[in-house]
Amino acid sequence: MSSNPFKYSAGAVKRIDLSRLDEDTAKYNWITKPWLGRDAMTLLIGEGGSCKSLLALDLAIAIAAGRRWLGHEVEKGGVLYLDEDGQEGETKRRLKALCAARGLDPASLQGSLYVNAPSGLQIESGDTFADVKDAALSVNATLIVVDALVAMHSRDENSSNQMKAVMRSGLRPLMRHTGAGMLIVHHAGKPSDDNRGTNRARGSTEIINSTDAALFLSQRKTGPRLEMIRSRVLARTLWPATLKIEVAGTEKISILAKVSTTVDTVTNLIESKGLLSANLTQRQILDSLHEWGCQCSLGTVNKAMKVLGKIPDDQDG
Repeated sequence: MSSNPFKYSAGAVKRIDLSRLDEDTAKYNWITKPWLGRDAMTLLIGEGGSCKSLLALDLAIAIAAGRRWLGHEVEKGGVLYLDEDGQEGETKRRLKALCAARGLDPASLQGSLYVNAPSGLQIESGDTFADVKDAALSVNATLIVVDALVAMHSRDENSSNQMKAVMRSGLRPLMRHTGAGMLIVHHAGKPSDDNRGTNRARGSTEIINSTDAALFLSQRKTGPRLEMIRSRVLARTLWPATLKIEVAGTEKISILAKVSTTVDTVTNLIESKGLLSANLTQRQILDSLHEWGCQCSLGTVNKAMKVLGKIPDDQDG
């Protein structure tokens, strides 16, 4: 290994045009709002057996096909999926099953979904960087999925300096060179006093600190639960979504969101998030709830407002 394995990915000075700030910041580029940004490096942290790779592959298929993901619209585009943590046979089985559940012929995604079978890619290698860049450009990728981080480098993930090199000098430049967003699948750390709050990623804190957003997938009694624990774009984190994984034999696998929309849940959410003190209309409250991932109806919001004493019982609001 050379003394500077990331030399090939060094950046250059780039000036921000101050005369175009209003134009350039008018709209954030989403791949699927509010879970994944086009301009973001997002970490998908998952406990063992939480189906994080399955979820990431389902997202890749949804984007490539232009289908909804967890109930949300997506920006249709190319996807490069770097599978370095699985087995080729299992990846093929999952591809067929996930596509079948969506009524898709996998062959129809040939031009928009590039799935790389495990081949020993290492981001420290200039050859790997060039190959990954070319593969992403070949499908005009809007997203690059790295599955999993630990399999894409040979560094010590507990070392801040070494992981800074991997995240900021190895993976981040791929986004600059391709214009694609990035989703990085990573393992959760073991529960401990030093692993609380938003730092639930295994290894150095530099891993999560290098990203723009982080999702955490945990296994609960009610099923896998996805939540956003870090975001540089959203002013607030998302309401957790419980997922339902439906398996029809070995032929079909579908992943659905089961966000609770009961009156009690919506009432607690309105109250806990301080929406009452913001002097919002019921429609604005509904929009805020949807941004959090709580896909309730306006009628449910009205009922919740009645419970909170903000609408008389004889009015619909």
